[in-house]
Amino acid sequence: MGKIRNLGYRYYGFYKRNGFLRSLCRFVEALRQKRSDAIYDTLYHKRLSKRNVSFYNRESRNVKDGNIKFSVIVPAFETEPEYLRMMILSVLRQTYRNLELIIADGSRSGKVGNVVREFQDKRIIYKQLETNGGISENTNAAIAMASGKFLTFLDHDDFIEQDALMEVAAAIHRGAGIIYTDEDKFDGDKNKFFCPNRKTAYNKDMFLSNNYICHLFTVSKEIADRTGGFRKEYDGAQDYDFILRCIEEAGEDKISHIPKVLYHWRTHSGSTAANPSSKKYAYESGRRVLEDYLKRNNIAGSVEHTGHLGFYRINYINQTREGDYILHLDKRLKPLNKDYENIMAAYLSSGDIGAVGGRIIDRGGCIVSNGYVKDSNGKVRGKYCGMFRFFSGYMHRAEIQQDTEAVSSNACLIRRELSEYYSTDAYKFGEAIRKAGYRIVVDPRVVFKIQS
Repeated sequence: MGKIRNLGYRYYGFYKRNGFLRSLCRFVEALRQKRSDAIYDTLYHKRLSKRNVSFYNRESRNVKDGNIKFSVIVPAFETEPEYLRMMILSVLRQTYRNLELIIADGSRSGKVGNVVREFQDKRIIYKQLETNGGISENTNAAIAMASGKFLTFLDHDDFIEQDALMEVAAAIHRGAGIIYTDEDKFDGDKNKFFCPNRKTAYNKDMFLSNNYICHLFTVSKEIADRTGGFRKEYDGAQDYDFILRCIEEAGEDKISHIPKVLYHWRTHSGSTAANPSSKKYAYESGRRVLEDYLKRNNIAGSVEHTGHLGFYRINYINQTREGDYILHLDKRLKPLNKDYENIMAAYLSSGDIGAVGGRIIDRGGCIVSNGYVKDSNGKVRGKYCGMFRFFSGYMHRAEIQQDTEAVSSNACLIRRELSEYYSTDAYKFGEAIRKAGYRIVVDPRVVFKIQS
């Protein structure tokens, strides 16, 4: 009954924020996701069976220790023993052995400490804190005990794949200072894995719309120390704030994405994974994280919540002069936003954005263009083409601001100095802009409708 009640609250809350049509679209997408999740769970368990092991009993392979030491950082608070054991086992059974597991325990009871003492492994460093300082201060206490060159962050009730740190170590050897992986969710009651989050390579504007990096996150201790650690005033979105500041310290060229599900986010009635409404304060903290980002980077704008919890929109204030840009708009396209030009031009206030595009829909309301990318086979494809405009797409990404490889030449705003690169071949045009050192952004709230 609890899960049904949570589901009811979620959809009622979505209805209040978004209205009937969007709620109906969300319901349809949820049904599709449920079917997709069933397939994903079946395939995951087949992979486990092929290895002839389960998560609970498999042992580490004999792998030579690497020269990079990981400090796995875990702030704990009154963790359920079953969850804690599974988390600890997932770390101790890593194929990569050069690690330490640091558990900073803010609990008042002794149940976390009792479970930790079941494990006779010198790699575990446990400390019961004198006071519970909250998620940020407890995490900082764990970081203060770290001796590893790299920090990997793990929630106290989640767990990781056996080869997770081996994969991360390989990325570090390729020069990465910040590494993140794909993740999914785990329902322990049903032993089901679902909702895989297949992430993209680092996408700045997407990250400024949603903390899609989240788990599994690893950063060099040197970079982490330069940030000053986690900040208590952003508890609830402390990881969003920390990751964002780490990226600013390191630079985007130091970021590496591992396109493999290596982190399992446990769901239960009180978790954000199962019920996003369970920690509404966290989403307001996320909005303030972005406001602070704008302030410290002297960017004029404001931040608002979108219809999906944990997703945000930055409304930039236009500081660009009209003569600094050129607007290309086909006469067959009707803008559905009265201030579309102002919205698009505002992006150019950021010195590294060269072109801005919007969403083009047909007369039936389906997406024709929402940015373009080149797939692994080298074929240029439109993002979300054919999708009804009020669907939010995979992980709601169709509805958020994001970087893209190209936008439609028929509806774009570009810096005047880039006009020499203009081409009716949208991808060729996009390539020229990116080679010139600029990013390209698509804003799905700016909509153009085909008239004929």
